[in-house]
Amino acid sequence: MSKVSFTVEEVNLLAIFQKTSKASMVRELREMEAEIKDPEMKEIMKSAISKLEQVTEEEFASLEFFPADYEKDDE
Repeated sequence: MSKVSFTVEEVNLLAIFQKTSKASMVRELREMEAEIKDPEMKEIMKSAISKLEQVTEEEFASLEFFPADYEKDDE
């Protein structure tokens, strides 16, 4: 298993783009990246894409992206 670690900002971004496959998430992020004007946000997107490309589809399937202020219920 790879040792990719996402920042809080990357996790928050990826939570918006929840997809069932790594390829579809990367594709959508790349499409949105072209529209982003803010340099800081563009850098977060590039970093997140780079990290996503390092994980396998199996690893991707086990990842959960929740916004930082989200608290999972223990139910």
